[in-house]
Amino acid sequence: MGRLFNQDARNPGLEVGVSCAHRIAKYSLVRYTLANWKAKYSLVRYTLANWKAKYSLVRYLHGKQKIGILYVAIGAFMISFSSVFVKLAHVQPTVIGFYRMLFGGIVLFAITKSMRGRLWQGRRHFVLALSCGLIFSLDLILWHRSILYIGPGLATLLSSLQVFFLAGFSILILKEKITLKSVFSVLLAVAGLFMIFGIDWHVLDSLHKLGIFFGLVTAACYAAYLLLLRRIVSKKGTFLVNNLATLTLITITNMFIMGIASVLFKESFSIPDTQSWLALLGYGIFPQVLAWIFISAGLSRISPLHAGLILILQPVLAFVWDIIFFARYTPFLEILGVVVSLSGIYAGTVQSGAYHKKNSDEMRAQI
Repeated sequence: MGRLFNQDARNPGLEVGVSCAHRIAKYSLVRYTLANWKAKYSLVRYTLANWKAKYSLVRYLHGKQKIGILYVAIGAFMISFSSVFVKLAHVQPTVIGFYRMLFGGIVLFAITKSMRGRLWQGRRHFVLALSCGLIFSLDLILWHRSILYIGPGLATLLSSLQVFFLAGFSILILKEKITLKSVFSVLLAVAGLFMIFGIDWHVLDSLHKLGIFFGLVTAACYAAYLLLLRRIVSKKGTFLVNNLATLTLITITNMFIMGIASVLFKESFSIPDTQSWLALLGYGIFPQVLAWIFISAGLSRISPLHAGLILILQPVLAFVWDIIFFARYTPFLEILGVVVSLSGIYAGTVQSGAYHKKNSDEMRAQI
């Protein structure tokens, strides 16, 4: 038996079988180890890809917000020249608004048609655009009336309070998380306006109170106009041709309403001189066409609060142009007010705010 056992143990076939079994076991272990490493490597690659996607999205959202801020700021810069054009045009106030819409409407219509845009984009879009035009007309008419009762300074200050209406909409309707920094920025910008324009409280009789009421309604109308315009461009996309068609309808509606108001107020439509012609043409092209092309492109990219804050640039820069072009006497307090307002606008828009954080968090959650 021992001999047989020893012969079996020395059997070459058995040794080969055992060796093959050992090799198969080792190969299986190596394959398992490699598969495990591959799984870990794939997990690392997936994690890195996920992080890269999230980082790219955050950079995209931040870049998108910066573009929106830039567009609205350029628009506010152009609108700030409105007061310069108005002073150069020797025409009555409501008629000035009519010619602004007339010349602006002609230019917008020509550009829209040259780009093969369609004014008719459905009944809903048409009604919204007409509503925008009606609200903006009411804003301009009431603002001009408030200037007559309380002067341009206080009227401009009250119309700039649109930022508070937009902030309320952002908080109550859009459910945005407004940071203390945003609140401080708004208060700082408005405080600067108070320093610039000031208020003569001792002259506030019943007529002035009516002017203040008109100024507050002007702010509400301007906020409603911005929100409605933002909704239209958000629904239709930010393509230039769609925005042009929307702005054309709004401007044409404005033109008819301002024309009717001019007739009711018995204002003359005559343009007395070449300077007035050039001023009215500039008033129609820059504040009405170019400015609102930029603003409409930027509204859908930023929050209503940030849009309202940036648009405070308009009265601040208008005050600066008054100093530069018309040699306005300017006390130190008013200059300090310009610095304070610009600081508030800078603090509220340059750094990423609540709107950017909220949207980036929502988008990252979808990855």
